Amino acid sequence: MSIAEDLKPFEKELNLYKSHNALPQGEVKGALADIYEKYYPQNRHWGVSKPNRSCPSCVSDFMKCLVAEWNNRPTVEFKGVPQSKEVSDMLEDLDRMIDEIPTSVQPPEIVYSMKWGAFKTYCKEQGLSVRRKSREQLTKELGL
Repeated sequence: MSIAEDLKPFEKELNLYKSHNALPQGEVKGALADIYEKYYPQNRHWGVSKPNRSCPSCVSDFMKCLVAEWNNRPTVEFKGVPQSKEVSDMLEDLDRMIDEIPTSVQPPEIVYSMKWGAFKTYCKEQGLSVRRKSREQLTKELGL
């Protein structure tokens, strides 16, 4: 059994402590203290190995540790929604269309009509250094 399974029956008390700092009383306090002592050897960073059950400060300390463990428990894993055949076919078509798109080489008339900023960006994408070069020098380097 794990600590999350042991704490499951006391979910209400753990949430009350978390939200309102309400300390458990009676048998619930004893059961939670037993759980704390049971799992203390694996969690030595918790503090005291055997808390004083009549001390409110000690009860508060072990409740903090148990609430932290309760909040860190594994939750339900989302495995996704199964895709229908239509969606997978559409994704395959989309991949095929993306593969058919030509590389970033533009026809010369489009390159000549670009504004300076867009032209510099295009040249950078082609792997050219644009620093201290004119439009004419860059067009020569592009081979246009």
